[in-house]
Amino acid sequence: NAPLSFTYRPELNVTRNLDANEAAYYQSLIGVLRWIVELGRIDVCLEVSLMSSHLSLYHEGHMRALFRTFAYLKLHHNAELVYDPSDVLIDESRFERRDWSSSEFGHLEGKEELLPNVPEPRGFGFTIR
Repeated sequence: NAPLSFTYRPELNVTRNLDANEAAYYQSLIGVLRWIVELGRIDVCLEVSLMSSHLSLYHEGHMRALFRTFAYLKLHHNAELVYDPSDVLIDESRFERRDWSSSEFGHLEGKEELLPNVPEPRGFGFTIR
């Protein structure tokens, strides 16, 4: 049982749009879930963030996904997260060495080419080392 189905993609939802009253209810449920995350239920943080990104165009399927998240919280109301405080040993030889002195996007030494119609920046210049 998970807060959302692993295959759920809210951006692909094609169910009917919510009316004004349902939309207001959806927004209030998102607010409640945000507070729940703020108060420590970080196990639903990703799901709440994902559903929060659909506050401007919400569908019936989005509302059902929120209800599923609340059902998960009700089922796991006494859940605890346990962190292992021991040090993690990382084998650095497994990572590829890279030269990060220049950007892969073509910006060298923190300088970026401006388009011809962009006004000159007002701030102070800087160099990234």
